[in-house]
Formats: sequence, structure tokens, C-alpha cells
Amino acid sequence: RIKEIAIRKSTGASKRQLVFQFLNESYILLFLALYMGFFISEHLSGSVFRYFNIYLDTIPRGLDYWMLIAGVYLLTGLLAGLYPSLKITGFEPLAFFTGKGPRNLSSGRRSRRVLIVFQFAFSIFFITASIFIIRQFTHMREADLGFNREDVLYIRTKGKVWDRYPLVKQELEQLAFVKGVSSASDIPVNVNYGEIDWGERDGDHNKFARVIRTNADFHSTFDIDLVAGEYFTTERDTLNYEYVVVNQGLVDYMGWEDPVGREMYLWGDDRIILGIVEDIQFFPLNLPAFDNEALIYVYEPVQDYLFVRVTSGSTPDQVSAIEEVFDKHNPGYELEYDFIINYKYGISENSDGISILFKVFAAIAIFIAIMGLIGLSLFNNNRRTKEVGIRKAMGAHKEEIIKLLLAEFMRLVIISNLVALPLAYLVLWKMFQFFSYSTELKIPVFVIVFILSVLFSMLTVIYHAWRTARANPVDSLRYE
Repeated sequence: RIKEIAIRKSTGASKRQLVFQFLNESYILLFLALYMGFFISEHLSGSVFRYFNIYLDTIPRGLDYWMLIAGVYLLTGLLAGLYPSLKITGFEPLAFFTGKGPRNLSSGRRSRRVLIVFQFAFSIFFITASIFIIRQFTHMREADLGFNREDVLYIRTKGKVWDRYPLVKQELEQLAFVKGVSSASDIPVNVNYGEIDWGERDGDHNKFARVIRTNADFHSTFDIDLVAGEYFTTERDTLNYEYVVVNQGLVDYMGWEDPVGREMYLWGDDRIILGIVEDIQFFPLNLPAFDNEALIYVYEPVQDYLFVRVTSGSTPDQVSAIEEVFDKHNPGYELEYDFIINYKYGISENSDGISILFKVFAAIAIFIAIMGLIGLSLFNNNRRTKEVGIRKAMGAHKEEIIKLLLAEFMRLVIISNLVALPLAYLVLWKMFQFFSYSTELKIPVFVIVFILSVLFSMLTVIYHAWRTARANPVDSLRYE
């Protein structure tokens, strides 16, 4: 549109009029995009809300909402249209008619390169982050937490189960496919209770440690290894209340060498350390308040959750036998259960939906990057049409011309990777510090992202380069 602008300026159009023209065109295109965005979101929001278990009678669209939309619309249109309008309308008409205008426009090559590097680097960063965030949610379900959580059902204790737990436990253990039954105050992958007084009687008391109430069969149900001493037993009965079992992390934190049998201050009373168990990953996040990995087991015969370990590959018919036991002893209450391996933390309650969203956003990032490459390759190929014609007239082969046209883009893609991949590694490494256990940032994944990004770029650009390279040099030299 360079000649159009030159003619309009030569016939008296002011720079302000031309700038408003470009901005108006930008806002019109943006308005169409905004309308399309509303149309898509209106039809997809219901499905998305249902997937994430969000129920809204009406979507709130008050004054604040519309002001935000208007602000985004005005700012985006300004950013999209202001620079090109000021850039192009700033040239003198004589420069266009004498042929100097297009050459002057080549001075924007650096800006185009910076923009394509930034755009592609953002896409690579987002794709890499999406891959590892999805892997992290999977890792949280499958990681070795120091105990066996496979094939264990967790059931919320309610109704008459509190009083009839011994009978329920006895009948469940008589089922051939049941390997263990126990009870505890928390599911061991997410022990929440923690602000207590504990430690030694003399001196300042520690405030933060996790506490879980369990019965005598808890550690055997979850295959938690005993380091020293012993665990609670049914034979000890009420004497169990005078003891605690601690994990190795608490012993290391306190610096005790042989703590079994020594007294420990807890909740205003002295307890005797009965045994030490191996550390388990009992909470998914690293919180600054909990600067240690201390976990204290106290005795309680029945608590908020029941756990039933079943044989691997148990059938629905076998699980229904568990329901029959609860229906017998707890009539009127629906049995709610699930496997611990399927337990979803608050931060990953909608992990499946979040994974899908990240996959969609990664696909959008790839699409945006490819669109940018297509636009830049078309612009670059058109700009070098005469050069390609001369090279072909001088005997250059198509393969040589394709390599020439590809070289610039491959450099930009490689630079984008060198910017995005180290940045993605640092951001992910910092993010994963908040997790007690996280997936490994494996270098081969970054290498694969690098290789795939280069291949995608080559496939995107090579088609346009091939069309330019196979054009008739006669047409190329007279295209103007």
C-alpha cells in the first residue's frame, strides 16, 4: 500500500488523516475478532464449566467486565495499528515515486527479526512449560512416596461406622481379596494438621510438625518400613495413648541418636517415643512455615478415613462386597470411596482439565508461531523475488536457492530456542521448588523440543521457498 499512501499524500492528505485511517482499519478487524471471540466463548463456556465442575446460573457481566473488555479492545487496536501507521505515513511521497521508499523499508528488517524471535521464543517457552506441567500432574499421581498406595481404597467414616468399626474391620478382613484394613485422620498423601507444641520439655517448643492419628494397622496396610522400635499394637490397647511414633525426618531435625524410649513433649503432655518409621512424602508442597519434614503418629482406634487394601486387579463384584458390609452396619448412608492412587490434591483437583487446557494452549502457541513464520517467509520471498530471478538466470539450482531462503529463518529459530529453552528451565526449576516431589527436568525433553521446533519451521518455510525457487526467472525479473 506504499504507492497508495504516496498518492494520497501528494494529493493533500495529512499525516493525521492517514494515521486515523490505519487505526480505524485496525479497530474494524479487531472488532470482528472480538465478535468471533465472544461467539466461540459463549458456545464453549458451558462445556468448560461442566468439565471443571463449575456451576453458574448466569455469567457475571457487569460494568467492570465491559470496561475491562473495552480497555483490552482499545489497547490492542492501538498497539496493532499505531506503529505501522506512523512508520508508513512518515515517508515523503517523492521517496516512493523515485523508488527509494521500498529500500528504506528494508531498514525494518531488524525489527521483523526481533519480533519473530520474540514470538517464536514465547511459543517454545509455553510449549516446554506445558509439557513439564502435564508431566508434573502425572508424577504426583505415580511417584514413589515412600509407602505403597497401590490398590488401597479410602472411605470417609460417617454414620454408625464410628461405633461399629471393629465389626466392620473384622468382616472386611474375612473377604478373600482384602489384604488389610486400617483407619487414620488423613489420607497419607495429604496430611494437613500441623501447628502444635512439640519437642523437648525444656527450652522453646517447636510449632510446626505434621500430626496424623492412626490405629495399630496403619503402617502395615501401607507397607511403611519400621526403622527402630515398634508400632502401636492392639494388645497394648489404651496404653498406646502414652506413646508416639515419629519419622526419621523428626529424629534428624532434633539430632537425637537413639530416641526410642525417650520422652517427648506433645500437646502439654509427655509421650514416650515407641518407634521410628521411614520418611514418607505426606504433603505435596514445600511451605516456608514447615522448615522440617517432621511427622508424628499418635494412636486413635478409628478416625475420619478407613483404608482397605485389596489384591491387585480386584473386580467390581469384589468391591461391591465391601459395599454390602457397609450397607449392613451403616444403613442409610451411601458408600463413597475411591483409590488413593486417584486422589487429587486441592492444587490438582482439576488436573485432567488443566492438562487439556495446556495442550490446547500449546497447540495455539504452535499455530501462532507458524503463522508468524509464514507471514515473514512470504514477505521475505517477495522482497527477494528479483534476486532469485537473477540467481536462476545465472545458473543457480533450486536446491541452492531453497537453502539460501531457509538459512535466515533457521538462524532465527535457533536463536529463539537459545533464548526460550534456558529461560523455561530456570522458571520450571524455580516453580518445582514449591513441590515436595517433582518430575525431573530431563535435558532430552528440551533437546526434542529444539529438534521438533526446527523441523516444524523447516516444513513451514520450505513450501514457500520451493515455490519461489521454481518460478520462471523471466517472470521474476519483470514482476514490477
